Amino acid sequence: MFKSVVLAVLGVGVVAAAGFGLYAYRSPIEAMQPADRPAFDAATIEKGRILASAGYCAECHTAAGGKAYAGNFPIASPFGTIYGSNLTPDPETGIGLWSPEAFRRAMHEGVDREGARLFPAIPLTISPR
Repeated sequence: MFKSVVLAVLGVGVVAAAGFGLYAYRSPIEAMQPADRPAFDAATIEKGRILASAGYCAECHTAAGGKAYAGNFPIASPFGTIYGSNLTPDPETGIGLWSPEAFRRAMHEGVDREGARLFPAIPLTISPR
């Protein structure tokens, strides 16, 4: 009887772990070449500027004395130091190959273009520069 209960509990655990794995998996989104990126009208660009300003994005994505949104700003966290990522349109180090869909997923689901979870850096108290 004890062996049956242990096997049943292990079986439920394996099914739950497999289900969570399927739930948590996010497939990569294909890279989008800059020439294929849709053009944004002035109103959309202005809305993005306002949202980035309201979200204080530059605070964590701009190193002291660095280029705006180029990343490398150190954020002390309970998990160790996390460095703000590069949000510039650079195709090698930034988000220049991200499609609008990939950016939306990162902002709404916390998953990058490659399908990896983004680190849990928010909300944290950040000391002023």
